Amino acid sequence: MLKFKILLILTAFMILISGCISNSENAEKETLVVGITPECYPINYMDAGIHSGFEIEYITGIAEKMNMEPEFRIYEFANLLHAVETNRVDCAISLITVTPEREELVVFSKSYINTTSIQVVDKNTGIETVDNCTVGVIKGTVQDGCAMRLKENHEFILYKYRTTTELERAFDQEKINVMIVDEIYFEYVLYPENNNLTSIFECPFGENISIAVNKENTELLSDINNAITELEEDGTYDNLKNKWLLNE
Repeated sequence: MLKFKILLILTAFMILISGCISNSENAEKETLVVGITPECYPINYMDAGIHSGFEIEYITGIAEKMNMEPEFRIYEFANLLHAVETNRVDCAISLITVTPEREELVVFSKSYINTTSIQVVDKNTGIETVDNCTVGVIKGTVQDGCAMRLKENHEFILYKYRTTTELERAFDQEKINVMIVDEIYFEYVLYPENNNLTSIFECPFGENISIAVNKENTELLSDINNAITELEEDGTYDNLKNKWLLNE
């Protein structure tokens, strides 16, 4: 009987120790608060209420390399960098293009995607230029800046929308007849839904897409860049690109 009691005590002790070790390991993982605008399949979107896409798995992999867990917070794109700048989030990832103006607000990680902006029209309209057209963009995006530069040499009416849903609805309702969007968004979202769409102009410069970090958080920026390098070296980055069709 004594041996049996000792065995029970030892078993309970081992379970307690195991639980403490497990809790200790979980407690060591800090949270990486990530600002996102989940509106672009297959990059960053919601699938039945679940965060999905290349960027979601990419930033999750980065967080894991840093022994952290990502926590996603949704913002309109125009408010993403402000959330980083005011430390409401640790970083932001949502096809954020590096520009000199944005570098005055935040710092950027190593680039992980290169893309460009294009003007999209319904090919049945015969439109070949933005002149005398109604043009729509998402407010605060690099496409917004592209439209403003175009206005220096072209005459058109510009409408700025908060979300891609609003932009597409305006186009479908013929409130606008030109959209300036990211090439990836056109290829994977717009064109598959409507193959009457075509591009009439590509901005004459590429766009480096990076993760935005608060200027004062240089340690986090360094950790993110180190994690990016690890993902590139161990093949995870290429696997994610292949999975989400970005290597076509």
